[in-house]
Amino acid sequence: DLQARLFTLSLLNLLLGSEPQRMDSVKTDLFKRHSNYNISVDEIGMKLDLVWAPYVLNLTHLLTDFKTRKKYPDVMVMGAGLWHMLHVSNPSDYELVLQTLKSSLVSLFPFSTDIANAYGIAEVVVLLVTTTLVTLLIYFSTVLLKVMEGGWIPLVFATFFLTVMYIWHYGSVLKFQSEVREKISMDFMIELGSKLGTVRVPGTFQKISVDFIIELGSKLGTVVKVGLDMVDGEKKATLEAKWMKLQVAQLEAYARRTDFVAEQAKLLLKYYKSEDK
Repeated sequence: DLQARLFTLSLLNLLLGSEPQRMDSVKTDLFKRHSNYNISVDEIGMKLDLVWAPYVLNLTHLLTDFKTRKKYPDVMVMGAGLWHMLHVSNPSDYELVLQTLKSSLVSLFPFSTDIANAYGIAEVVVLLVTTTLVTLLIYFSTVLLKVMEGGWIPLVFATFFLTVMYIWHYGSVLKFQSEVREKISMDFMIELGSKLGTVRVPGTFQKISVDFIIELGSKLGTVVKVGLDMVDGEKKATLEAKWMKLQVAQLEAYARRTDFVAEQAKLLLKYYKSEDK
């Protein structure tokens, strides 16, 4: 097909036309190695380092199709020029111009990262130019020409929102500058903390939290009670019954070891037992 021929023409042009050689010797050697100019995929893979990057980037997608054929299509080899005795002709001027531009691009940006950065900068420039042309040249000029016919309305709206955004930006800049100017150093914070008369509680935060949760049963009971309210279905009745028995047992133990709230605990115990019945 046409794409395969263009690929082979370009590839042979680079491989065979890189150095001045005698046409007869090169042609004889070519016939000995590859009958009918059919080059295997394995051998062409070893020679890809001689091919410039744009050709590889443009034509690598054809290798999958060529691997199934196990050969490249036939090409016509002819002499063209004094320095390149064996030169593969390319009948497409468009392909020549395209390959020249790609070679120039790769020469200017040798690494893929540089190409990506250049593409990003070009895209941003295109977006800025497009936005500027649409906003100033088309929209703004149209509004100015149609002021007497109602064009002042979008102009007033645009002016209002522009003013709001400018004030917001100006305030943000002032806030940032004040924070940078009045920034408090860490040394000052440490020195200030030592002068406030505060005393650090011994022990770590984890130890305090564990002791607090274990000793204060009401906090844990509140968590369980809230969890029971979120349970739906048949399990809720079973869990509530177990929770009621647990509350009764805790109140009995609390009533036995605490004297000054014994009466209140007994009243609550009586209430829970009545609810259980």
